Amino acid sequence: MFAATLVVAFALPAAASATTFSGAASDPSGDGPSPGQDITRTEARYDDQQGSVSFTVRLGAAPAGSLQVTTALGRTASDGSCGAPMILLGAFLPDGSTIWLLERDGSSPAEEQDEATRQVSDKTLTLKASDPRLKGLKPNCAVAVLSDPDSAATVYDETASFPVKPPPPKPRLAAKMGKVGPLKRRATKLISVRVANKGKAAARKVVVRAKVRGAASLTPRVKKLGTIKPGKSATARFRIRVSARGKGKVSISAKVTGRKVKAGAATSFRIKVPKPKPSHPTHPRSSGSLAGKIYWGFESYRYDRSPDLVFLHFTNRKFVRWSTPAADLKPCGRVTAKVKDGDMQPGCLRYSYDRRSGKVRIGNVRGTYRGGKLKLKMDDDIWPSDGSSWYLGLMAKPGTRFQTDLINRGYYGACGITPYCSTWSEYLLMTKDGRFGRTKSSLTTGGTPGGVYVAISNLGPNEKGRYKVLRGGRIRFNYASGKKKTETLIVQTNKRGRPDPVHEGLILDDLWFYEED
Repeated sequence: MFAATLVVAFALPAAASATTFSGAASDPSGDGPSPGQDITRTEARYDDQQGSVSFTVRLGAAPAGSLQVTTALGRTASDGSCGAPMILLGAFLPDGSTIWLLERDGSSPAEEQDEATRQVSDKTLTLKASDPRLKGLKPNCAVAVLSDPDSAATVYDETASFPVKPPPPKPRLAAKMGKVGPLKRRATKLISVRVANKGKAAARKVVVRAKVRGAASLTPRVKKLGTIKPGKSATARFRIRVSARGKGKVSISAKVTGRKVKAGAATSFRIKVPKPKPSHPTHPRSSGSLAGKIYWGFESYRYDRSPDLVFLHFTNRKFVRWSTPAADLKPCGRVTAKVKDGDMQPGCLRYSYDRRSGKVRIGNVRGTYRGGKLKLKMDDDIWPSDGSSWYLGLMAKPGTRFQTDLINRGYYGACGITPYCSTWSEYLLMTKDGRFGRTKSSLTTGGTPGGVYVAISNLGPNEKGRYKVLRGGRIRFNYASGKKKTETLIVQTNKRGRPDPVHEGLILDDLWFYEED
């Protein structure tokens, strides 16, 4: 039996963080006068921060007749009984009250008392209470008793005092990787991964596995750290070597695992590529003729929509077509572009190019064309672009086939500023056997509810078909539904000026489709 006397009022210190105490015990079946008065199993649970306690008492059968159910959560006394400080939950079945009591020193009556709740489901009884006055105890035992409500001394069945414990301490790992770069080509450097155990138990069989992505190698790939005690740390070291012709970004990640615990860390750096020494004369060498070349760029930044594409098609040695890529790639024979309402309109302009100096003049605009790079000084009050950035595009040969997976994204409206905004994505898949798929998705918001349209994996007849590259920088899409669409096709080039539709993308009319990172 548990000690039935409980507390003087001394203040228990509040726990710094919540601890859940729990325990369970089975009781022999058949030791009660009837199955409905026979305990078979009891479970206890207590949260010292919330002041909540619950008991689940399972009987051999549904409760029979009048019954007093008493459960207690307390501290083990010197005689082995479960005593004060103690929380008791009591219920009088079938129609009586359910209460909780708090005894702090074992003397009667209890210092605190209030209503509790109960639930009876077949042969399972659940008693619960939650109150700030129940906070802060550190129980280590529990007990349950069934007795006669008219005579508490008449005990039908009771469990032995069973232990109630907080959860076992666990390890908690945190990993941190030191800064690396930037690094030059062929450079080597040691990288440290510091693994700290911030938990309350030892972390065992700790292993660090490192991976590198980019133009570099890493050795070794795996480091074993063994056991890390609470509050301690260990360091794994790896050596990274940059490749001889490496460039761009290098990413390093470390995955830390142990017995039922894990962590991770990552870092990155850029490879320093030496700049080529300038040749004489000091400016880059001039390039060949501009005739036949296509350059495209973006109009200046617009906060309320994604920028349109603009392009220059040097149709021959005298005239250049200024327009959007959707224009026909036909030669110009006279000046047709004019300024209207302060803006330069699409059309043809006369141009000149000095191969020796690399100087270019388009109408009243001056610039340079050196080393394959076109730079112009445009008045963006008249022109939609300032002319500082242009990209070389090429016309594909008739019958060309592509193997690409590209996307175009755009937006219209400024969310939070304009009363509406929308974003969209269009996906372009082209295969070497002449098949294509084009799907769209968009999201629109505004004063009325917007709609979301999501591309599906099984493309419909209006989203797939076969394509054919035509003469004059055109491509025809023959949809499975019977629809046909012909668009301007411009193939993008890489830094070496070579066609690279896979990574740099394609322009179809006014849309740039590119590889998504």
